[in-house]
Amino acid sequence: MSDYPWLIAECGVNWKNLDQAEDMIRAAADAGFNFAKFQLFDDAVIEKIPSDAVRAELAGKKLGRTEIRRLCAVGRENRIEVFFTAMYEDAFHLLERAQVPPFVKIRLADEHNIPLWQAHARDWHGTTLYSTGNPEAEYGAGRIPLFCIGKYPAAPDEYEPAFAHASERRIGISLHAPDPALLKRILLSQFLAVELHVRLPYVTDCIDYAVSFSFTEAKELIREVRHADAVLVGQPSDEPGVLRQPGDLDCEAPPTKRALAVRKKRRMLRRAIAGKERAADPGDGERAGDCG
Repeated sequence: MSDYPWLIAECGVNWKNLDQAEDMIRAAADAGFNFAKFQLFDDAVIEKIPSDAVRAELAGKKLGRTEIRRLCAVGRENRIEVFFTAMYEDAFHLLERAQVPPFVKIRLADEHNIPLWQAHARDWHGTTLYSTGNPEAEYGAGRIPLFCIGKYPAAPDEYEPAFAHASERRIGISLHAPDPALLKRILLSQFLAVELHVRLPYVTDCIDYAVSFSFTEAKELIREVRHADAVLVGQPSDEPGVLRQPGDLDCEAPPTKRALAVRKKRRMLRRAIAGKERAADPGDGERAGDCG
């Protein structure tokens, strides 16, 4: 996974059955994502949702250990990591028992989900991505912030504060605005990770359809931006959108400023995952919506 930034396909609940969920993993791998992510919730979480229709649909999408292992196996077959958003306290135990990759996403700690974060601190030992409304949040000790607007959909201009900190701050972004121009700008910026909602072409009534990119659209943008990035950092590419592995590169040109910046960010990301940085607690006043 040498490509930068990390690309996360938020499959979420945009599927009707496990076969479709597996198709989303394969489509994410084909499109060039590094990760495919799903959501874990229980009856207590579902009961809090005001919409009867959404509650009824989510009731059929609760994932247990068997389903989690099945999705992760499909990910391994397609060389893409599969991980999950934990929406309830026991989800961390479930993920540990399922022996999943050491990543999890969680909503920002606030007065509504303090027990969830307490369970996270007690039971989870891997890397955590957490949504935040604070563009100045920094990562540390395996904690990676994703700037998130808790609206479905969000307005493109609401993401503007994050760009001011993309290069100087160590932050990712979770996109709830299916705007191709905005996504291209995000991919060309130096965010740590980019998460976007995705959908299959034949599932048109999925819950998050209004904020999701089609895999075809995402694939075209990813290929275009990676090809441009390869040119900028002096890395040749045999075909548009395909980056060679670093060990395969034979480039005599001196590194550009962007190349050096990319390398620096990659080193910081590796340190974050290894837990070699001091923990950076979220700043006072951070708020985020229900970003899964």
